[in-house]
Amino acid sequence: MRRDKSKSVVLLQISLGALLLGLFIVGTRFSANFFLPGKTVTILESSGPGGVGSMRTKAVVPFLQKYIPGNPTIVIQYMDGGGGRKAANHLYTSVRPDGLTIGRMSTPFVMHPILGESGVLYDIDKVSYLGTSYSGGYHVF
Repeated sequence: MRRDKSKSVVLLQISLGALLLGLFIVGTRFSANFFLPGKTVTILESSGPGGVGSMRTKAVVPFLQKYIPGNPTIVIQYMDGGGGRKAANHLYTSVRPDGLTIGRMSTPFVMHPILGESGVLYDIDKVSYLGTSYSGGYHVF
């Protein structure tokens, strides 16, 4: 059990490191005064509060607040429903693509459209992926 926990912690650290590196690269391309001071970045969480997904999102928020240029306010918006479809559909169809909303989707986000599930309004090929903190298993179709 201890071995699995340490592996998960290392993989989470690697994922966070990759995210922060990406934010650093973006931060060097654009001046902080250009875009984010006084703005609010919303993380759209596809699960309800109190679960594992919510805990992962809450763990990333302090790092985002520290390393995103301009120190924007970061808030979490919970949108539970349909195995993540509700949040994914909302993100894809209703949110302005201005970089101020980040979706934290669960694994079914990718599986739903591939398996032809009903109610999917998003195209997974047109989504920018930042990374994952999940390393618990592999999925085979």
